[in-house]
Amino acid sequence: MGFGDAKLGLSVGLLLGATLGFSAIVLAFWIGAFVSLLYIFLGKIGLPAGKAGFLKNDNGLTMKSEIPFAPFIIIGAWVSLVLNLNLLHVTSF
Repeated sequence: MGFGDAKLGLSVGLLLGATLGFSAIVLAFWIGAFVSLLYIFLGKIGLPAGKAGFLKNDNGLTMKSEIPFAPFIIIGAWVSLVLNLNLLHVTSF
């Protein structure tokens, strides 16, 4: 996670508020982990979807590969906003 991802996460938190922003970041981590593990698995069994087009070298994903995190932050923010997720279960006054 680079500084650009941190700035995007901060802006998502400021836009959505504390509870929805936290939910968006947690959801982004889970979505990113799921998609990355799915690409690794598809690469291991030999399907062409395992060759991720967003990497610099097209050798497939490994556990040491770096993938961009910003799309997952944006997806997490959108899902958190649309579904009004509150993972902290905090009620607002």
